[in-house]
Amino acid sequence: MKKVMMLVIVSLAAMSFASCKDKNNDGQDNERFSQLDDTGQLNILAPENYIPSEIRFQFEINYGIETTIDTFSRDSEMTAKMTNGVTRYDLILCGAEHISDMRESGGVLREIETSRLTNYANINPVYQSRYYDPQNEYSVPYAAGCSLLAYNAEIEPFAPENYNALMRDDLKSAVTLPNEMRDVIGAALLASGASVNAADEQSVSKVRSALNAIKPNVISFNSVNPYEALLSGTARVGLMRNYHIYKAMETSPSAMYVYPTEGVALWIDCLAITENAANLSSAYYFLDFVLDAKTSARISSSIGRTNCNTAAREFLPDYYVKNQAICIPDDIAEKAEMYESWGDAERIYAEIWEEFKLF
Repeated sequence: MKKVMMLVIVSLAAMSFASCKDKNNDGQDNERFSQLDDTGQLNILAPENYIPSEIRFQFEINYGIETTIDTFSRDSEMTAKMTNGVTRYDLILCGAEHISDMRESGGVLREIETSRLTNYANINPVYQSRYYDPQNEYSVPYAAGCSLLAYNAEIEPFAPENYNALMRDDLKSAVTLPNEMRDVIGAALLASGASVNAADEQSVSKVRSALNAIKPNVISFNSVNPYEALLSGTARVGLMRNYHIYKAMETSPSAMYVYPTEGVALWIDCLAITENAANLSSAYYFLDFVLDAKTSARISSSIGRTNCNTAAREFLPDYYVKNQAICIPDDIAEKAEMYESWGDAERIYAEIWEEFKLF
């Protein structure tokens, strides 16, 4: 009986997705699939839990393309998998800095023929033409974000206005920070009036001084669930990524955020086609599928990241659109810097970071 019920559920789900496909794509998917010139499979490398299973399922139903998603949890793991299996993956989903590295090294990414993407115009131009892909030749923005200041309004009477608030004398052992060197050192650089990518001797010295001022206030380093320290009252103020603040706000009305007056550093995660993609048509179909306005809205709602698709806005829930912690205002995103290489100063910053984390 259970098996029968399961078959019925799966059949109904397939009928539902097929119905949505016909309604949303005006029957174009079947026509496209008839033109498929590869194996009808798709192999993707992506961060864990970043491509919702229901999105993959709908793509497979719509196109009849079997899709395998290999995942990674750390950048080093992604690099190793790309090194060992670059000929196995058709698409990679990763941070912009890695797109930059692969573009510069050559022979890893394939230039995207945007004429094959009917939904390409849906991309918000704020998330295009950045340093990692200035001509938008190799990447399609998937999600974005930044780090903001957060505070618990129930126990913190003074909303922090800028990164210097992390150094306040009244916040001894009351600040939570992400266990992310670039986020914290980037905040220290911005607090000192420098670029997040500054690597000169004077900037390094200012970072060291800023971190020494912040250190007595740090109660925890947490990149997994930093909002818990804030909501429990263990911390009163924190620096954390906007999707963590968004999650905290869903949990408690006391969670608040601030866009620091010095600005923010923006990150963008992108999809790219590998140079040796064996399933090129399938890769283009997937890119076009995730660029569809409704699909893009469903992805952002599911993973809780900043949406990069202008056309998706009308399909996003009101609570998402109205929450500027997760829905970064375009004017702020446009002005925001992005992390680039520190060059030789990377080693020096890494040493400062390790010293800073020692209590």
